[in-house]
Amino acid sequence: DLFIEEVVVAFFVIVVLLGLLVGILTSAKEETEDVLYTTAALALVAFAVTELVEVAPDMFGSFIVGAAQGVIAYAFALALVVGAKRVYDIGTGF
Repeated sequence: DLFIEEVVVAFFVIVVLLGLLVGILTSAKEETEDVLYTTAALALVAFAVTELVEVAPDMFGSFIVGAAQGVIAYAFALALVVGAKRVYDIGTGF
C-alpha cells in the first residue's frame, strides 16, 4: 500500500514537470493566449469531473478522479509558466 502512494506521488511530480517543460518551450506570443484558454477549459472540466465523483461515486470511480487530478496538475504548471512569461513580455514591452 505504501508503494502505491509513492508511485502516485512520482506520477504527479512527472506530470507537473512535463507541464513546466511545455510551458517553457511555448515561446511564440501568439500561442500564449490559446494555451491559457485551453488550460482554463481543461481545468474547468477536470474540476467538474471531481465534483461529479462526489455527487455520483458509483458512476465515477477513483480512476476518473486520478485522471482529473493529473490534468489539473499539468494544466496548473503549464498555465503558471506561460502566464508568467506573458506578464514578463507585457512588462518589457514585447
